[in-house]
Amino acid sequence: MVQLLRSVDLAVVNVECVIHEGENWPAYWAGMAWDGTPLTYMTAPPSMVDELKFMGFGAATAANNHVGDFCEGGILSTISNFRRGGMAYAGIGASLSEASQPCYVETRHGRVALISAADWGPRREMGIPAPWPAGYMPADEGPPYRSRPGINLLRFGTEFTVNRPAFDQLRAISEGLGWEKWKVTRRAGMDRGVPLMGTMQAWEVDTETEFFFMGRKFVLGEDFGVFTFPFEEDIGRLYRQIREARRQADVVVVALHDQSRDCDHHDYISTFAHGAIDAGADIYLNNGGPHRGIEVYNGKAILHGQSTFFLQNDQITSVPASMMRRAGLGPNHTAADFLQARKEASGPDAGTASVTIQGCGIHIVEFDERWRVKEVRVHPIWH
Repeated sequence: MVQLLRSVDLAVVNVECVIHEGENWPAYWAGMAWDGTPLTYMTAPPSMVDELKFMGFGAATAANNHVGDFCEGGILSTISNFRRGGMAYAGIGASLSEASQPCYVETRHGRVALISAADWGPRREMGIPAPWPAGYMPADEGPPYRSRPGINLLRFGTEFTVNRPAFDQLRAISEGLGWEKWKVTRRAGMDRGVPLMGTMQAWEVDTETEFFFMGRKFVLGEDFGVFTFPFEEDIGRLYRQIREARRQADVVVVALHDQSRDCDHHDYISTFAHGAIDAGADIYLNNGGPHRGIEVYNGKAILHGQSTFFLQNDQITSVPASMMRRAGLGPNHTAADFLQARKEASGPDAGTASVTIQGCGIHIVEFDERWRVKEVRVHPIWH
């Protein structure tokens, strides 16, 4: 496997953790989730950068839902250790501009540009709104403010299709509870009593066939369904960076850390993947989920899913006290007690602290002398 990774011009890996040297950064949202994932807070020492380079990896996609587990300080320490270790990376930065920009790697056959992003939005069947990505969301600021570190996010929204009886009932509930008047004041900018509602322009504008209920958009249709769409602000920024990378590199790789689905297909993924190719990408890939097949689009490669390459989770020695309390545990309990409590609460199929990933593989994309995709090979890896 190591020989295979060393044999290619450039091997890219998703590094889904905070790299730090023991700094006491405050624990935040673990994995951008409500209460932390079964993996808890994911960290690694700076020596991991050397291990990855030894294996043959030359660049890292750093935009994912765990690089912000220790908020902005953890993101900055990860950046510092990537730079100190000489590992090219993309997807995180001290500002929005820095997090969005590509990294460039010179290889023996040409220059490769890498753009990395992470999804943000509701999960699975989209029933519960996603928590606001506090601590993950970068910003470009000017004096007297400082720019905010964060992750290159591709946010997405949902539209729920319902039939006529359900549509009318949602309207009746909203009117009966007096929620309609708050929509009017929020749209006019006179009341922000419900925070973080206005995430897009023209949000909460009702029509005869579209109605907003508890901040979620419902559309009148024949049956029930869910449609997802990317935020225009984010997708426009990403496409600009792809077009810039196309002018600067021989090969452009775009990676999205997508955990909004298991084996399902969401509309915003196709929108972004095809748009990325149209903007100039040669390879588009989703990491962070199971293998979902390979698509050839306009002669370019779309890798719809790369499962976990390696996950070592055998020695969790500490868990934040706030998470312990959520599990009903006190200061005298240990990390093993916490993991056992989570397993019992989640059922027999939840797994344990020791995780074995099966069915993952290494995807190799080969180009011809004119930088056209010639072949995609998948090498299975079992461990």
